Amino acid sequence: MTKTVLNTFTFDPPSQDADIQDVCTWLIRVMNKSDKSVVFVASVMTFFLQKGGISEKQFTSLQKVYDRVLDQYNRGGLVVQGCLIAEDDGTPTNIVKFGAKNATGRK
Repeated sequence: MTKTVLNTFTFDPPSQDADIQDVCTWLIRVMNKSDKSVVFVASVMTFFLQKGGISEKQFTSLQKVYDRVLDQYNRGGLVVQGCLIAEDDGTPTNIVKFGAKNATGRK
């Protein structure tokens, strides 16, 4: 018996009539973990869920992120598509301890 291991996922981009939540969910699913825009997308999604809409400035910025990630997706250039293989290079990992008043990082 032959076993096939699937190590990539495919998430189709949202349709043209998708709402902000669907767009943000797709972006968060497919964006590379190292992409600094993940936090922005999550904050826009939170704002949308709390307020029922987003500002024009948020929309414009989200559109830029979406266009960039969609281009990467169409080229097959995202980690989730199997483009890159994560390797442990042996460098220490930052451990973040969240306190009630602040967050501190230590190595």
